[in-house]
Amino acid sequence: MNTQLDTATTTQPSVAVGYPMAFEVTTLPVADVDRAKDFYLKLGWRLDIDFEPAPGVRGVQFTPPGSPASIQFGSGSTMTEPLQNLYLVVDDIASDERLRERIAIMSDAADCDLAALYDRCMFTLYPSLHEGYGLPVAESLARGKFCIASDTSALTEAGGDFAEYVDGRSVDAWAAAIRRYVEAPALIARRERDIEEHRRPTSWRQGAEHVLRVAATLQNARAGTP
Repeated sequence: MNTQLDTATTTQPSVAVGYPMAFEVTTLPVADVDRAKDFYLKLGWRLDIDFEPAPGVRGVQFTPPGSPASIQFGSGSTMTEPLQNLYLVVDDIASDERLRERIAIMSDAADCDLAALYDRCMFTLYPSLHEGYGLPVAESLARGKFCIASDTSALTEAGGDFAEYVDGRSVDAWAAAIRRYVEAPALIARRERDIEEHRRPTSWRQGAEHVLRVAATLQNARAGTP
């Protein structure tokens, strides 16, 4: 979660004082997105993302080698305005005393641990804003667990009719969706039955064969063969 550094209030005590903070990203104004992208590519910076969430809107992010911070620029949004704000990013869950005893953060979980977590959870959440495919949603459904995910195109493709989608930027929408299912176990059970009875997952082999077919079609088209 981003905590905006407002110059009008920096003299006042902050609730984040004493929390571990790190500068993570800043937004830069550029006149030409493609020229700027080419410039940073030639510098050897890592291209993290180049996406167009809507017609005429584009965002690009680069990270310098070995740097924990990144830059963003783009067009068709507030990214084109002069640089006005920096952001301080806090590891909110790990640092917030209200959540520390209620939420466990796990990384590099073993397969057996992951299986146990799926087996014992009520449902899963995936509040992602930018996705290339949405594998966590597909994995949740493959485990028979209903998922609440952001309403981005990749996630809606991965989950189809077997997941529920909410605005990824709306805290109220997420809170309402979570409360709805926590308070209605029968609704969760109905969603899980729907997954079990009607979902037809694509295997890794089927996915690989599909990619190979598309690649062969493109190769033949370039070669001028049917």
